[in-house]
Amino acid sequence: MFGRFLTIVLFALGSSASSRAEIIDRIAVTVGSNVITESMILSEIQLSAFQDGREPDLSPAAKRQAAERLVDRMLLVQEMDEARYPVPPMADILEQIAQFRKSRFPTEDAFRQELARRGIDENELREFFQLQTRALQFIEVRFRTGVQVSSEEVASYFNQEIKPKLLAQNQAVPSLEDLAVDIERILVNQRVDQAMEDWLKQTRSLARIRFREEVFR
Repeated sequence: MFGRFLTIVLFALGSSASSRAEIIDRIAVTVGSNVITESMILSEIQLSAFQDGREPDLSPAAKRQAAERLVDRMLLVQEMDEARYPVPPMADILEQIAQFRKSRFPTEDAFRQELARRGIDENELREFFQLQTRALQFIEVRFRTGVQVSSEEVASYFNQEIKPKLLAQNQAVPSLEDLAVDIERILVNQRVDQAMEDWLKQTRSLARIRFREEVFR
């Protein structure tokens, strides 16, 4: 929102007839012939929380949101694979992770300790970053290419959105020329987001998606 999601989280159920645990992983969502398991949802929650620097939310609502993201990513992966869009080199991903570690943790030991505390495997983290990078690069090519914004649209956004808000806050209003580049970037991003949303809506309507509601209670 997408191979990192294949990490298996095992669930042990006690049995009255035996002291041994039974290992299961419930199917949470089917997307055509593909499946999203409960462990994949939990992995998505853990990895996203780690990346954002927060504790994971394992509530039913959070699990449902994570499942929705996985559905969207699964559909995007299918689109990338059909287009034969390349996978980013692992060397680039390792550099990203190194920069992430330096920005969040004082030492490599602290980084690894936090991974261990959260139960995240380093290979899983690499796949998470690699798929995320591939998806972002694909979205740039698929939905941003060719998006243009006119000078009239920039001026309209300035006069209708930026200027009134600044005046209401008794702040100085910069010139349109000073803000033109930033406004153009905002408008382009809005159009890319809308194009992506429209594509997902259409693609999801054509896919056979079934949520197993018992998993999200």
